[in-house]
Amino acid sequence: MAITAAKLLVEVDANVANAKSGLETVEDKLRKLAGTGNSVGQIFAGVFGANLAAGAITGLKNLAAEGLNAYASYERLGMSLQTLTARELVNTGAAKNMAAAYAAAEPKAKELLAWTQKLAIESPFTQDDVAQAFRLAEAYGFTSEEAQRLTQAVID
Repeated sequence: MAITAAKLLVEVDANVANAKSGLETVEDKLRKLAGTGNSVGQIFAGVFGANLAAGAITGLKNLAAEGLNAYASYERLGMSLQTLTARELVNTGAAKNMAAAYAAAEPKAKELLAWTQKLAIESPFTQDDVAQAFRLAEAYGFTSEEAQRLTQAVID
């Protein structure tokens, strides 16, 4: 995913550079037109439109970057919950090693991820806030069920 995201950002940067180059060409042509009797207001309108287009392109680039950041954050949260669940399986003896525990933890991690989403929607907190409270409870040695109850009580 990181390679794809990086490639997308490089392509967006290249498209922005091409758009800026095109806008500079438009601006040069507008300046040439100014010498042929066009009013300053007409020239200003053309340059303003070019700057507006450049701003829109930059806005789209920023929107795409924020979307990628949100997706990456969501994926990291899912992996974090899976790792916590796997560690719990190893500590309780339900799994012999971390590799087996990690594979077995995926369904429980998906369930916890859905639970953090639901709790974030029902509360004034973000999903990251809910997950952070849950992870803190697990760091103190609570089981997943106990950490869920404690997180729910703290958020309520």
